[in-house]
Amino acid sequence: MSSSGNWDQNFLFDNLPNNIAEKVLSLPAPSSGDGLHIIGWGGTNTRQFSVKSAYDMKDGNHANTKGDWKSLWNWKGPYRT
Repeated sequence: MSSSGNWDQNFLFDNLPNNIAEKVLSLPAPSSGDGLHIIGWGGTNTRQFSVKSAYDMKDGNHANTKGDWKSLWNWKGPYRT
C-alpha cells in the first residue's frame, strides 16, 4: 500500500509475477471502512481448522453457523420436547 492508501504498483511488480500483480491491481485496495479483518477457517463455527471439518466442507456437509443464536440460547421454554 502506498501512503495515499492505494496499491503500491512498483512494489507489486517488483515482487510478484506480472500476471499476479495485475490481478491484485484489479481489486479495490483495502480501506479502514472494510471492517475488522479476522483470519480463520470457515469450515467450523470456532474458526479452528480440523481434518474432519475439511472433509465435511469438501462433501458439502458443513453446517450453516449464521443465525439468531442469542434468542435460541435465551429461550425460556422446556429444555426437551
